[in-house]
Amino acid sequence: MKKRNCLIFCLILITYSNIYATKIHEFKYKTSDNLNVVGRLYLPDKKTKKILIKAVERDENNIDDADSSLIEKLNYYGIGYYQYCFPDIKNPFQSVNYSIYDYSKDIKCAMAILRKNIKLKKTKIGIMGCSESADACAVYASESKDVDFFVSVTTSFIEGYKDTLYIKQNGINKQFDLFKMIFYKIIDDTTFTFNGVKYTKTDKTVNQCFNATIDSIVRIIYDYGRYDLTIPRRASETISELWLGTKFNMLDAKPNISNYKMIVDSIICKFVFSKPNVIALYQWDPSMWYSKIGIPTYICFGQDDKVINTKDNYNNALFIKELYHKNKFKLEIFPNSGHNLSSYIKKQNVLFTDEKGKSKTLEKYSHVMDKKAIDKIVMWIYKL
Repeated sequence: MKKRNCLIFCLILITYSNIYATKIHEFKYKTSDNLNVVGRLYLPDKKTKKILIKAVERDENNIDDADSSLIEKLNYYGIGYYQYCFPDIKNPFQSVNYSIYDYSKDIKCAMAILRKNIKLKKTKIGIMGCSESADACAVYASESKDVDFFVSVTTSFIEGYKDTLYIKQNGINKQFDLFKMIFYKIIDDTTFTFNGVKYTKTDKTVNQCFNATIDSIVRIIYDYGRYDLTIPRRASETISELWLGTKFNMLDAKPNISNYKMIVDSIICKFVFSKPNVIALYQWDPSMWYSKIGIPTYICFGQDDKVINTKDNYNNALFIKELYHKNKFKLEIFPNSGHNLSSYIKKQNVLFTDEKGKSKTLEKYSHVMDKKAIDKIVMWIYKL
């Protein structure tokens, strides 16, 4: 299939209100797999020597969500900023159909759009990603000669199958909680059996055994590879074996679930464990990609991160830096910062339409980056 990333529309505005003396170029184009993209390039009203591309995941559908504090600081120091979104992805759960490898192609597409439409002679272009999009940046930076610097923000430096906290937070999230709730409701006794051991039914024990179930499936996916079509069947068999001896009552399940096997096969194994982004997270091996990166790279962690274990990930990143002699890598832990280096999290209710056309509401959390973290990142880029 012929690659499609043609420019459809470009708009140039100049604003002096919230952003420091900024020219805004707006682009509309398509990704290589034909998704609509809207992108904005914020250029300072002075000579631009560097541009930072902010990579995003495909659940980002509002171009106005860009961090104005970051843009203002970058522009003040003569650094441009480009961010894009996917306006047609209204249902946030659609993003499970895409992985970090798709996000990496989106970065490549953004880079091509900038180089084609903006005069960038002697302009250094870097990329920044947070969490999963940082993984995508690492994949792209390891394979491309187009990128000049890389800012990696609060992502996992632990192999995927060993870092199930990261996977559960990023890959499954609310679906994971739903399945745990269903398992708890359908256990038809005050006790249950897991892996041959009898437990008293409590929130703690069900949660513990359900997490152990997920960890077992993670190991299967890691062993067989993300393209192995037998993974859902193997996962189903594993779950059935682990919970052998437990009595289930399907009357307490959701109305459209008729039996326990349907939960395991249709919902858990086929809906979750066959999804590209979940499997890519299980398969994640940071050393495979970071070992190939030779450009200046700023690896940032938040001290108060609740999604990844900051200490363990920092130590692993340091190990990779020393093992592969990456003298251009800089590592830093930012105090008073959480995931995405956020100083606080803004919550809002987002309306979307599911596959059956029903309107639903989902809580969406926006991470607002700490101003001290912004200052340090911008100065690091400025001094390159």
